[in-house]
Amino acid sequence: MIGLAKIMTILQSRKSRLRQKAATMARNYSYRDAEKKIEKARRSNATELNLSDMKLTKLPESLGQLTQLQELNLANNLLITLPDFLGNLTQLRRLYLRGTHLTILPTWLSKLVELQVLALI
Repeated sequence: MIGLAKIMTILQSRKSRLRQKAATMARNYSYRDAEKKIEKARRSNATELNLSDMKLTKLPESLGQLTQLQELNLANNLLITLPDFLGNLTQLRRLYLRGTHLTILPTWLSKLVELQVLALI
């Protein structure tokens, strides 16, 4: 016979796993939504893209192919680093990174010679 304490431990463990699974699913949906927005921007040759408030922890690599972008909003995401492929966006004039978890800026930012606005706070 299993004691009450053991049952409570098992239930807490299951509850924790369900929370983690729900968080992972939410991140996956956000990532897929971001991929859809990127594809739409690619097809329309958009110069602006808003991926703010999506709870993204990483960015789709396809974003690095949008070399025509002049404005990219990544504000209020859970990003701790910026991937190197963003250095391909040499036409960027405005990059919004407010509310991210960045602690260091990548060296490739110096490649963005058209950059006029870098919003960090």
